[in-house]
Amino acid sequence: MDSLYNLTDVQHKEVLIAYRNSLDNIRQLIAQLYVQYAVDGKLNMVELNKYNRLMAIEKKIMEEVKNLGTIELKQVNLILPEIYKQAYYQSAYIIESTAQTAISFTLLKPEFVKEAVTYNWSGVPFSERIWSNHDSLVRSLRTELTRGIIEGESIDKVARRMKKTFDSKAYESRRLIRTESSRVISAAQDKIYNDSAVVEELIFTATLDSQTTYGCRKLDGKRFKKDDPNKPTLPRHVNCRSCYIPYIEGLTYTTRKDNESKKLTTYKNYDEWYNNKVKK
Repeated sequence: MDSLYNLTDVQHKEVLIAYRNSLDNIRQLIAQLYVQYAVDGKLNMVELNKYNRLMAIEKKIMEEVKNLGTIELKQVNLILPEIYKQAYYQSAYIIESTAQTAISFTLLKPEFVKEAVTYNWSGVPFSERIWSNHDSLVRSLRTELTRGIIEGESIDKVARRMKKTFDSKAYESRRLIRTESSRVISAAQDKIYNDSAVVEELIFTATLDSQTTYGCRKLDGKRFKKDDPNKPTLPRHVNCRSCYIPYIEGLTYTTRKDNESKKLTTYKNYDEWYNNKVKK
């Protein structure tokens, strides 16, 4: 499923571009504030509050971040349905090619895809998490701007504060879309495994690299009945890259991807791979 995560990253670049543009716009607002009201390169909090100048800037920052949130939500609503559909049909192809038999599966209806994508799996819909992140961004920007003014910082130092805050939230944005992509990939695979009438058991499959969490490492290679209520739910954690592959009677997997070398390697579970490669 690497291609799906790559697709997520490519399409999410539009969101990262929007973050850079918003940062540039807010830097311009701060620059205007310094040009108009700074004395000897410093702003005076009392003077700014006296005429509501700081409040006016904060309002513009809120508008800028709200626009950013709208762009991000729109892009995520484009990314996730496409990821779901591709995961479903790719998994159908994999089952057919490995089992060497035609399977029964349905063409996905748009309303079903939408329901699956917007399913509230964590208690908080992804749209609310996006807006929560942006509310946090507004608060952080306000705090950093106020602190910079109170401490008599130059425009360059305040601008660096803004960039650091934006970089942190851009990372959170990427982490969110990666986690949501993992969720919809898992949901699409669950559906095709149930639709196929061929797959009865699943193999937990982690990623063979040093970034994989301890929990996913220890589950790698373990088999579960597809309807086992104790089967670990995916995603297991933020930025989880694990998935389930079908176990089919008589089929033996001979290779899998080594994500450190980006090449195929002889099939082995994570512990075997780690002991053979990383501990050398």
